[in-house]
Formats: sequence, structure tokens, C-alpha cells
Amino acid sequence: MANVNSDQITSILAGEKIGSNMSHGRERVAYFQVAALPTTGIGDTVTLCKIPKGARVIDGAFVLSLAQGAVATLAFGTASNPTKYKFGAVVNSANSLFDLAFTSATMGQEATTEETIIATVGAAALAGGSMRGYFRYVVD
Repeated sequence: MANVNSDQITSILAGEKIGSNMSHGRERVAYFQVAALPTTGIGDTVTLCKIPKGARVIDGAFVLSLAQGAVATLAFGTASNPTKYKFGAVVNSANSLFDLAFTSATMGQEATTEETIIATVGAAALAGGSMRGYFRYVVD
């Protein structure tokens, strides 16, 4: 039976040092809360939190206090990549936990600069309420 090593094990076996944001790093949480989410329109943004340079985002989640309509969506990312951590989450239920950063393209990617995380309204306006959530990431 064949065995395939991860990139990290391959580096360790070759005697290379891997960064603490890949092994034995400290997990941190960037929490965000929007206590009074205003009625917003398509394309409007909400600035949520910051992720430091060198961090590796593991995952995240958010919850809304009000269902936002059948086709209302939110995307999560940065100004230059607004869908980096979530593309168009349909937010039509209240108090449901929505995941963030669960894609092969974003999970574990190292932030090359400090990132300001935003949510972008898409498909339909938001009706208000509140939003809470977090991003978990690893640094040294």
C-alpha cells in the first residue's frame, strides 16, 4: 500500500524547519459583532475584523438574528477579493450558523499582508437585525 506525505511532513523529513503557523502555532480568534445591522443594499459592505499578516485562517462562522429573505446573500473576504472566505451565503434563516473559510482555496492560506475582512451584500438587500461571528486563525 502506498503512502503519500503532506508538504509539511516532506519538509520535516528533509530536515527543513516549518513555520509555527503550520505546526505548534497559537490559535487566535477575530470576533465580530454588528449589534444593529442597518438595512443595506446590494453591493454595500460591512467591515468586520482584521487578520494579521502571517496568519493562516482555519475557519469561521457567523449568525444573523433575523432571516434576511429568500434570496439575500452575503459574501466574506477583502476589498480586493470580496469572496475570498465565502461566496454568496444565502442568509434566509435566523439563528443558523453559517460557515466561513471552508474552501480548499482559502483554508490554511497564509495572509501575506494584514487583511481587513468585509461582508458584501449581494442578490437582495438586508433587512436589519444583528450579526455575530468569528474567524479562527493560527500564528506563532
